Amino acid sequence: MKKIIAVFCCLASFCSAASLAVSVLPFDDLSPDRKYTYAGKALAELLTADLGRVKNLLLLERTQLNKALTEMELGQTGLMDEKTAPRIGKLIGATHLIVGSYLFSGSSSVIVYKIMLVESGALAGTGRVTAGSDVIAAEKKLMRAVIASLRGIIPGLEAPENTDSSEPLDAVSLNRFGQALDAEQTGDYTRARELLKSLTDGRGNTQVFITVINNVNSRIADSDKRREEELKRSGQSTTDWNIFMRTTVSYTGSMRYTSLLEYCRRARLSPPKAPEGSIIDAREMTDYYIVFALAMLKRSEETVAEGSEFLSRYSTSMYYASVKNFVTEHLGVIKEREPLHKRTEAKIAALRADGDTEKTPRVMTDFRVAQEYFSAKMYDKALASYQSLSLGELEKLSVTPDMILYFIFQCHRELFHKQQAARIVATVENLFPESSYLATMRTLMNYMPE
Repeated sequence: MKKIIAVFCCLASFCSAASLAVSVLPFDDLSPDRKYTYAGKALAELLTADLGRVKNLLLLERTQLNKALTEMELGQTGLMDEKTAPRIGKLIGATHLIVGSYLFSGSSSVIVYKIMLVESGALAGTGRVTAGSDVIAAEKKLMRAVIASLRGIIPGLEAPENTDSSEPLDAVSLNRFGQALDAEQTGDYTRARELLKSLTDGRGNTQVFITVINNVNSRIADSDKRREEELKRSGQSTTDWNIFMRTTVSYTGSMRYTSLLEYCRRARLSPPKAPEGSIIDAREMTDYYIVFALAMLKRSEETVAEGSEFLSRYSTSMYYASVKNFVTEHLGVIKEREPLHKRTEAKIAALRADGDTEKTPRVMTDFRVAQEYFSAKMYDKALASYQSLSLGELEKLSVTPDMILYFIFQCHRELFHKQQAARIVATVENLFPESSYLATMRTLMNYMPE
């Protein structure tokens, strides 16, 4: 009889483990100045690596989660909270999600975690760990606490052996690790490699970093190879005049200004030879298209620099008047922008000086900061501000999640991030299909340059 009961318990445990699919989402930064925002990605990466060594625990692959978050433009921690997390979990096939937040302050670290049931959004476990300034030690305590909570679902889970780090890591380095992971996730492999190298130089126990560096180097090589193959397939030669003309006209007509800029900068290094009797030199046309693309992309400083160089080099060019207009226009933009930005930063400083009050919670102040940046057309700062917001906290204050996603979409649109803008539309379609913003977003996508 005892043997039967033992076998039954083992089968129950196995079935429970087999039906459990866990994923760790990036943690949220609760620091007053949010200076360690990217550390949440690093915490999730380290916790996933440790939990991956636990027997009978099925963890979804990190690449699977990253792919889903990237495709939906949900890689920033501020876009994931207790309300949106279950929806994301369903999309990636998870049954349980581990979410949480952290506060790194001086010599102390506090991490709070929650284990959520994807189907209902209910809590299956929760806990809190504290440690000193060594965030690796804090993560190890977090891992053990999470495993202890998961034992209520899968009895018999044990923490993996030899998980203690022989070298401490501070919050600044952990945040840098998170920045590297973010760069890797978004495809900026060069920056990811630089950040990871800065972490490993002079360090002993950095196996996690070394593993990621190897992965990044491999992906960079694959990316370069795919790029070369794509150029060969598309026939985008810069040395053949007919192909050069066809490609530049195509990019201009389809408003693909980023591609036009990249192509012409390559053409500048190896320009095509214009046919005999041509009224314009190939280098002159290449330089003009570079100025044109920069102007269309609203990159004012570069437009003025390249445009001024063009005007001094080609004083009799048929494009002279057009380039002069670009330079004049963007000089005006720069002149008007500087005082506007100063006024905006002063207004934001005043907002932040008021601090977190019962009447105006910090998250609402952060939202107003994002709105100020957006109104001043400081779209890069507005984007970063919107992405750091907690949707759940704002919704309690009647600011809906789809509204924030709409402003993030508009920032991407103004910054000519067409792929990212398309992902935001897909995100709203998946998470908020009844949103009143969807029709406008779809219309704007149809006329968006890139």
